[in-house]
Amino acid sequence: MAESRNDHTTDLWIPIIRSADRLRERALKVQGRKSLEMLSGLTLRQQNVISKVYLQTLSRPEGIPLKELAEILKLSSGTVSETVEVLVRKKALERNICPTDRRAVRIRVAPEGMRIIQAGIGQHKKDCETFSQTLKPEEKEQFFSLLERFYLYLEQADME
Repeated sequence: MAESRNDHTTDLWIPIIRSADRLRERALKVQGRKSLEMLSGLTLRQQNVISKVYLQTLSRPEGIPLKELAEILKLSSGTVSETVEVLVRKKALERNICPTDRRAVRIRVAPEGMRIIQAGIGQHKKDCETFSQTLKPEEKEQFFSLLERFYLYLEQADME
């Protein structure tokens, strides 16, 4: 049964978490059995690593250096290396040697990992577009503005 909105008017985090959970559940529904098996075995850290690698490689298709990935995640290079290795074995990520520096390794999302991400993103886009169509133009602008403002707040808080 859905909770009443009035029960948590001061607990902003509740609808945010519930919405994120529902988006994830809906994205999982579009995955095939093989993808679901891989996804169900991922830890939160592994999911976070895949997400960060994906976002970084949108603008850098050659991949991200392991050291830089560790800095972004605010984890040690050793911890990130171990996590990446697990994800390489699961065929979610791939390690490639940098052509200009054979000692350096670049991390990218592997084809299997990309297929899973794209299916999830497709569902997220569909849900967001459908919801967006229910909003008046001024509501849409306000909604997106507030989401962006919240994101920037969180990003700034991470830097402090």
